Formats: sequence, structure tokens, C-alpha cells
Amino acid sequence: MLMKGDNKMSLNSLIDAAVEKNNDALVKSLQELIRINSVYSDPKPGMPFGEGAAKALENALALCASLGFRTKNMDNYVGYAEIGEGEEMLGIVVHLDVVPEGSGWLYPPFSATIADNKMYGRGTIDDKGPAVSCIYAVKSILDAGIAPNKRIRIIFGADEETAWRDVEYYAAAGEEIPTCGIAPDANFPVIFAEEALLGFELRMNRKASGIEEISGGTATNAVPDACKAVVLDKNGNKITVETVGVAAHASLPHLGENAISKLMEELYAKHESGEINCPIAAFYHDKFGMCYYGENLGFDVTDDSGRFTCNIGTAAVDGDEIVLGVDMRVPVTLNPDDVIAKMKEHITPYGLTLTGEGCTPSVFMDKNSEMIKTLMSVYSEITGDTESEPLAIGGATFARAFPNTVAFGALLPERPMTEHQKNEFIDLDDLLLITKIYAQAIAKLVE
Repeated sequence: MLMKGDNKMSLNSLIDAAVEKNNDALVKSLQELIRINSVYSDPKPGMPFGEGAAKALENALALCASLGFRTKNMDNYVGYAEIGEGEEMLGIVVHLDVVPEGSGWLYPPFSATIADNKMYGRGTIDDKGPAVSCIYAVKSILDAGIAPNKRIRIIFGADEETAWRDVEYYAAAGEEIPTCGIAPDANFPVIFAEEALLGFELRMNRKASGIEEISGGTATNAVPDACKAVVLDKNGNKITVETVGVAAHASLPHLGENAISKLMEELYAKHESGEINCPIAAFYHDKFGMCYYGENLGFDVTDDSGRFTCNIGTAAVDGDEIVLGVDMRVPVTLNPDDVIAKMKEHITPYGLTLTGEGCTPSVFMDKNSEMIKTLMSVYSEITGDTESEPLAIGGATFARAFPNTVAFGALLPERPMTEHQKNEFIDLDDLLLITKIYAQAIAKLVE
């Protein structure tokens, strides 16, 4: 790493000073991005993930261009901003799409309202806040007079919350793969392991299921906070059942309250009493119930990468079928193919079928690798936290999409986890702090 000019201030002090100088601009840029609703919507010409996602990508690339980055928009699937020179490249992989906002917010979810030193809005912590933080972290390195010895490329995804077609498009186009990278879409201090992400649908004939209508959840990777169903009693009269839950990330289902599970348990009670005939509720009770860890399925396994989790995130009618969307996080010692095979054994006697299975592989990096040690060192030095250890999570980040890449931040220890929930926010003091962490870490990684 080269430093321009002669300055007696320490390298860290120079970077911190630059971050503080850029802080007001960072907050303003983040507010502009939060105010773009980038939930996946129906595709439009030239907008594969909907108008909002395209606008968010355009906004981020325009910001980077104004700060001196070289930018490229890849047909609104994905884009990147690059700066610096050199054969090697550090990747910073972020995403600009967000999960549906849900209901019950204190402030409008796309208003970027600041109250009590917190910015509220969908995407403030997952993942627009970290994305803008990293943009200004790189700017601050340059403002501090540092010339990186590697190129820095920020890759902006627009489909992370849905199907990862953004990073697939990047790879299929033959774009350069970073030498190493970080994905600021999880927790500090650093994530050394991510469980495999397994998703599929369970389908049952609607008439055979005993449910006439059902609607619950908005995404399989979130614990649903509402569900509504219509069933018939033994006299053919319609009964409407509604439940309210608590939203949470699917990788941490115990932090939420699954409204679909609650509804199925209510239907099961009516089924058992003879008030209704609802075979799908009996299946659900037997195999899922209110469990989080696959206890009734025989999948409750824990290893260094974490504990198995299961979330039924969506329930809907699709033509003549009831469809349940399932999200599982699978520890590295459990084979996802074996899980699928066992699930088929579980569901067949109940008349269900399994379709649409897909698996994103796990991530595992040695805790003693130079990458992990460097990131841990920077985090500890800036925060003073010398007790936290590298983490394993069930969450799926873009670290899976690129080699030699790990998730790094952005949620600090002992902070509430509000991603995928109502009233998502980022504390503005934390925003400044994480930008200092990212700036120092990026500077170290491009030495």
C-alpha cells in the first residue's frame, strides 16, 4: 500500500478522520437509497427484478461514479463499481434488494426516518446500510491519501433475497472473480462458516388437504407474521381462521413466532375434535408442529457450523394445490441430498409431493487463516472487543457465491436483530463505527 505525501498522523487516524468527514454524506446517501422500494416485483423490459430493484442499482452506481469509481451495469441484473489498480482484486459483495416490508411499522418502511439517533427503513441493516458504508469506507481510504496495491470492486446484487440470479448472471457473463472478498451481510466479528441453504415446496391437492383458501408469509427466508385460511366445517359452512406471529430471519426461527405454524395447530385442534376434516393440518402437526430444529423429522443436528433449522415461510393456493414454502439451514456434516430423500419418505404417506428443491452450498474457512485473523484483528482494535470469537451462522450470504470470501459484519454484538422484521433500523453511531471498521479492514486487505 502506498501513501501519498508525508503525513505524521498514523494510518488509522488518517482513515478515521476521513470517515468522520464523510459521515454526513454517507447518511444522506443511505436515506436516498432506502427511499427506493426495491422489493422484488414483476419483471419489466430491461428490469428483470422489477422497477424498484433497477432504480436501486442505478442509484448506487451513480453514487459510485460521482465518487470516482469505474462502474458497469449488467442489464440491471447486477452491477459493480471498481477503483484502484493491480492484478489482484478485493471483492465487496453486497445486495440492494430487500424483503417485503410487512406491517406494523412505527414509521413508513421506505421513509428512512431518523428518530432517537436511529434510521428506520427496510434495508437499513440488510443490506443497503452496509453497502453504502462500504462505498464510503473505500472513499475514505482514498481521501486519506492511500493508494491501494489491489483493485477494489464492489459488486451490487439485486436478487439476493429471492433467487441469486444476480450473481449467477455475473458468473455466466465471465466477469472477473475476486481474489478474495467480504460480504457485509451478517454479524461482527466475522463469519467463518455458513450452513447449507436448502429450499423446496411441499404440495398437496387442495380438496384433499381440507383447506379451501390460505395465504401466509411473503418469503421463505422470513418467519411469517400473518396467516389466513378458509376451511369447511362438517356441515359445509365456511370458517375463517387468522393468526398473527412475529417476523424473524429464517435462519433464527426461534426469535420469531411462525403464524403459519400457529394456524396449522389451530386447524389441527379442530380436525381432532371432528369440527373439520383437515389432513394437511394433521401432517403439519406430526412433522413440523411448532418446532424450529427439525426434531420431528430426525434432522436436529448441531456441529461447528451451527444447528439445523427449519422454517415454513409461505403458504398459498396454486391452482388446485396448497403449497408450503420451506427453508432449511443444514450443518456441514449433514448431507442436503439425504435431507431431501428423508423428507420424501416423511411426506409420501400423507399424500404430499416435494418440488422445486434447490441448495446453496455451505461456507467454511479455517479460523486460523490469514483472512480471518486479519479481519478479527481490525475488529478487535477498533471496538476494543477482545472476547468475541469467529461465528458460524445459518444465514446465507453472498460469501457463498465467490471463493475466499467471508461475511464480515455489519451487525455488532448485542445489537437487536431487526433485519426481515418490522421497524428495521441502524443506529447512526453504529453506522459510523462500522464504516471505520470496513475502511481499516479494506485498507489491510489491499496492502
